[in-house]
Amino acid sequence: MKKKFLMIAYACDPDGGGEHWLGWGWVELAARDHEVWLLAPPKAEEAILREAGRLGNVHPVFVGLPGWLRKISDRLGGLGVWMRKWAWQNLARREARNLHAEHGFSLVQQTTFHTFRIPFAARGLGIPSVWGPLAGGESVPTGFDAYLPESARSEKFRNLLNRLTLKLPAIRASLDQADVILVSNSTTAAFFGPAYRNKYVVVPANAVRDDELGEPPAERASSGETVFVHVGNCVERRGMPLVFEALGEIPTEGIRLVIAGSGPALETWKDIAGRTCPEHRVEFLGRIPRERVAELYDEASAFVFPSLRDSGGSGLIEAMTRGIPVICLDHGGPAEMLDGGAGIRVPIANPTETVSALRDAILKIKEHPAEASDLGMKGRERAVSRFTWQGKAADMEKVYSKLTNSQ
Repeated sequence: MKKKFLMIAYACDPDGGGEHWLGWGWVELAARDHEVWLLAPPKAEEAILREAGRLGNVHPVFVGLPGWLRKISDRLGGLGVWMRKWAWQNLARREARNLHAEHGFSLVQQTTFHTFRIPFAARGLGIPSVWGPLAGGESVPTGFDAYLPESARSEKFRNLLNRLTLKLPAIRASLDQADVILVSNSTTAAFFGPAYRNKYVVVPANAVRDDELGEPPAERASSGETVFVHVGNCVERRGMPLVFEALGEIPTEGIRLVIAGSGPALETWKDIAGRTCPEHRVEFLGRIPRERVAELYDEASAFVFPSLRDSGGSGLIEAMTRGIPVICLDHGGPAEMLDGGAGIRVPIANPTETVSALRDAILKIKEHPAEASDLGMKGRERAVSRFTWQGKAADMEKVYSKLTNSQ
């Protein structure tokens, strides 16, 4: 007989992207072997009901917020967003108790939010519990504030808010009462502290859909040009000016950086690239359709992801699955994703050394294409084993079995 699981996901949409699609992905993963009740907001109700009907063993329960609360929170900007999330958690916690009293679950897991700043809605149910995957303990390395001219202050405020949030009774109770805490990376685990070390399981939040993995990449035709690609939101913490400076130290021709994406840092990056790099070395495409992104990956010699603070990166995983070698900073979630020689991790002792190491990594990709190809294939192997839902299923079934078999 299948065991009954309760999954809680504030962000959950089978047709969505990012965290919303990941919220549904965890439901599908659990439903491979178990009967699943899903607690979610009604925002994507139609899509959830459609996919639940297809699977047959997923039972959605929708919890909405009252209209008056939405109207108030809409006027408060970012603070209102957090107000809605905390309020929804409280309503979900009440509904979780009612559902458990009716169905008698074997396990409960809260999958999204992917942050510890919102408490575990099902804490205290008295059944095995899994909280996460959680991220948020990452921070910008010391000495790199100059690369965050507009957001250095907000990053400092975020660090302070993280420390204060960790002291909140509801957050402490969530950490204390969860049987397993899934963390996206060991940096977040270290931030939580050693008191919970026996509960941590590192499971990257990001994942690629199994049907998008495709075949191993074909050998790329040589065009005589080495193309470095970055795909993602253009925000200051992504650290692209470090790459611009590295390119400015390379006199060699035949190197081009292509950036696809939009965001608040885009115009600043254009200005810095214009002052730092040789003419025409950096190309900004803005936001492009998915079909063009796929073509861009086909042209890429390497993917650059010099993020100063990140728990992971969907673009990084997409590159890995396509056998494209990745260059990232040896810091936070991206560095752990490349563990095992699946790319080039650049040290972050100080900005000068980081820029020099980025320059060396770029030249290595250009001058040693066979070695770069080998790095790309190692990255693909790691992505297949760790970042597909099939790979996650094997890891999580061990967690689920250990918890439910101990009852």
